[in-house]
Amino acid sequence: IINSTWPACTQPDPEDPLKRPFMADAVISNPPTFAHFHIAEALCVPLQMMFPQPWTPTRAFPHPYSNEPYDRGWSWRNWYSYEFAETLQWLGVGSMINSLRKNMGIPHCGIEGASLLTIHRIPWVKMWSPALAPKPDDWGNHIEVVGNFFTVEASNYNPPQSLLDFLAAGEPPIYIGFGSVVIPEPEKITSLIVEAAVQTKTRVLLQSGWSTLGGDNMPPNIYCLGKAPHDWLFPRMGAVIHHGGAGTVAAGLKAGKPTMVCPFNADQFFWGEMIKQSQCGAPACPVKKLTTAILVDSFSTLKSEQIKKRAVEMSEAFAKEDGPANGMAAFHKNLPSHLIVDDISVFLDEVILADVYCMELNLKISNEVRAVLCSERGQKVLRSLPETPQTISQGQPLTFYDYSYCDFSSASILKKKGLFGKKMLDENKSTRRVGVIFVDSLFQARKLRKNPVFSHFMHVQYRKKRVNRRQYNPNMAISPERFEQIICAVEKAIKAMEIFRRFDRDGSNFLDQTELSVAIRELVVTNNLDALKLSEQIQDVVSNIIQNNGLIHFSEFAYWMKCFNEGKIVLRGVKDPKLWSGQTNDSKTAVQILQEDVQSLKNEIKELVEFLKIHGIERK
Repeated sequence: IINSTWPACTQPDPEDPLKRPFMADAVISNPPTFAHFHIAEALCVPLQMMFPQPWTPTRAFPHPYSNEPYDRGWSWRNWYSYEFAETLQWLGVGSMINSLRKNMGIPHCGIEGASLLTIHRIPWVKMWSPALAPKPDDWGNHIEVVGNFFTVEASNYNPPQSLLDFLAAGEPPIYIGFGSVVIPEPEKITSLIVEAAVQTKTRVLLQSGWSTLGGDNMPPNIYCLGKAPHDWLFPRMGAVIHHGGAGTVAAGLKAGKPTMVCPFNADQFFWGEMIKQSQCGAPACPVKKLTTAILVDSFSTLKSEQIKKRAVEMSEAFAKEDGPANGMAAFHKNLPSHLIVDDISVFLDEVILADVYCMELNLKISNEVRAVLCSERGQKVLRSLPETPQTISQGQPLTFYDYSYCDFSSASILKKKGLFGKKMLDENKSTRRVGVIFVDSLFQARKLRKNPVFSHFMHVQYRKKRVNRRQYNPNMAISPERFEQIICAVEKAIKAMEIFRRFDRDGSNFLDQTELSVAIRELVVTNNLDALKLSEQIQDVVSNIIQNNGLIHFSEFAYWMKCFNEGKIVLRGVKDPKLWSGQTNDSKTAVQILQEDVQSLKNEIKELVEFLKIHGIERK
């Protein structure tokens, strides 16, 4: 599996007869592929994890492979079970992963490789219903429980006539089957099921999977079946007993059937506990502990009206969810669009991914836009714009660097050591999403890192070996209509960029300034309580203008706005520490300065909106 991940993301589909080239722009993966993070790091693309198992540290329940009990409740022991299980997994696959990393041209990864998904707060989509297993309180906003993902197989199934006759002969039977699990003693389990069914006069449908259940001379109230789709079978059952795989649990409850889980390993114990807590079925019992008496009691529980009612309510909750749609929405929400899109394409009809960074324009653009800018017509247009930097007006050529998105850098991994455990609960410890510029030498990398432009939202990296995602062709074919569209978009983008720059007057890094929440807290301490209302007023000004004026989210400005709304930046009036000690040379109070900032912000955004209206830019 590990060795297949790189070709899967970089090579043509083997089943494509045209053998069209392919390079992944994002990676959606699950934990057992193991190479997910490392492939995304090598390609510098966003990573989204999706899985129907609780693979993220929490105090609510233990890691499914830790063999820890589920009756402990809220506990730090649960949290550390994830570090324990992931470390054991890394000891088994770490050497293979580092061999892959070496071949991809990225640095060696130590024991911290066990916890990279947690350290870097990679976004997760949990593919189960929150009605069955609610999201724990200690999971951050980057983790979402979206609902179940179901496949449709019943339409292609033709049941044997004997099965139809059995179903029509009496009350709905209890389904018993263990799917893709090998049972050590299938004959013994069959004997227990037959005894319990005979004692309770219960109709049972016994399905064989990887282990054969049933045999000759079965009682008339037991029917033995081979392969059949659950979405056809379960709605015709009275209840279901199975191994407790995530998909099987969801299928049974989707049909509104009381459920009993007989777990063998892994997350099956987790789902058994969730069934118990939701009161949708009988208590779980591992297959090796099954007895006739336990089955007799379980049959009785599954037939109770209260359990049936809870199972139906769970089915109704499932019906209100759309797991695939919610999962796709979460994927798009987690995409760092301000870091991956061509800044010029904001003014086009469609969004394009950025390929290079233009040093002089301070814009990330696609190869198509680059070809237009480097053309004779494009150079003439750039030189004619009053907002164009002086170096371009003087005829100097544009400088381009390969650009890509980078959610994580190898250098930051070592700095993040020790952030496991309680510290990881702090939302402020989240990894900042950045872009990355690739250069051809270490000397050039050191030189560019001193440039304040790159400290805002970019890393500068030198790699001996790197992937060129889309090759640049200066002579690429561009239709005249398309060329004019891009030229028009370039003019609008450069003029807009000049206005956006005014929001950062002193050229400082917004992310390094004092947080708004800290500043307001200090003002409240000094009894200037009006500042609290001012902070709300600032937020209202920004949100109202965006909502009411169709403000376009130009990528750099959207990034600034996002940081502002999250309290990561403040206006210039509250970043002077002297304000809190009363040592300002200005006779104005901190509140007065904040009031001026509010008015200044209103005026500047008003000017921005007027510009956008004049140039006919609509909401996208």
